Amino acid sequence: MSTLTSPNDVTSTDRAPRLLGLTWWSLITLVLAVPVWIVVVRSAVLSRVVDGGIFLSVSAGIADGLRLYEQVWDNKDPLFFGLLAIPLAVAPSIAFFMDVLWVALTGLGAGLIARSAMNAD
Repeated sequence: MSTLTSPNDVTSTDRAPRLLGLTWWSLITLVLAVPVWIVVVRSAVLSRVVDGGIFLSVSAGIADGLRLYEQVWDNKDPLFFGLLAIPLAVAPSIAFFMDVLWVALTGLGAGLIARSAMNAD
């Protein structure tokens, strides 16, 4: 076992302050990035021209009772459209919040992977 003998050695008190295991600059980045991603996801979902709009249209058809691959068609698997059709059957605005949830979960997963990769040293 080695002890800290040099003034250049890092101690636990020298680390940046953390909240929920994140540094302050990463929390600021997260707070600034969330509104940007909400705008990106919202514009993709509400437009019927881009992929998100096509997925939304097909899922709305499934929620209205159309049969997938017979009355409405796109080249994705049924689970993909089924997961989006469920909130559309309840309320159309829930689909947007579901997309925001997917982006948030993806960001959380990427952050956890990055943190585990950085701590692997």
